[in-house]
Amino acid sequence: PTITTTSLSGTTMNDSNNSFYFCVDGSSQLSFSLQATSTINIEMLSSLLPNGATFTVNPSNPLSSNNITGTFNWIPTSADIAGSPYSINININDNECPIPNSQSETYLIYLNSLEITNNSTPLTSCANPDGTASVTPNASSISGYSYIWDTSPIQTTATAIGLNAGPYTCTVTDTITGC
Repeated sequence: PTITTTSLSGTTMNDSNNSFYFCVDGSSQLSFSLQATSTINIEMLSSLLPNGATFTVNPSNPLSSNNITGTFNWIPTSADIAGSPYSINININDNECPIPNSQSETYLIYLNSLEITNNSTPLTSCANPDGTASVTPNASSISGYSYIWDTSPIQTTATAIGLNAGPYTCTVTDTITGC
């Protein structure tokens, strides 16, 4: 059978190694769908799933169709990060006569979160905008982070400089996972 994988919003898929990257915030759902097609009727089965995860198959009757969709759904919590990566094995079976066939695909789920430490230095005088603000992610990233400060003009480094007094917001994003 042919298997097509689709990751849903908020889930990043790496097709080269069947892996998913997901930023855990405790309320967002990690979702992906697998579509299997064959010339004969097939069934799709999943291995043991992480606690709270579901894998639903449509149609649900085994060996009743040659086109099956399986959907994985999970809302991981920060406590689930420690067990990452999670390995999910999906088996596609048929009832070909005289010898049934089976195909197996393994998918890895990498969970991460992003915590930020911030720091600032105050102005030395109101006449000279020389304040700074900086952010430091409390995790390592293979590819690094992107930074966007709500300054004018926009600054894109971990430290914003030349600031007047006031509140500032920085959006920090892991460039691979989008977390």
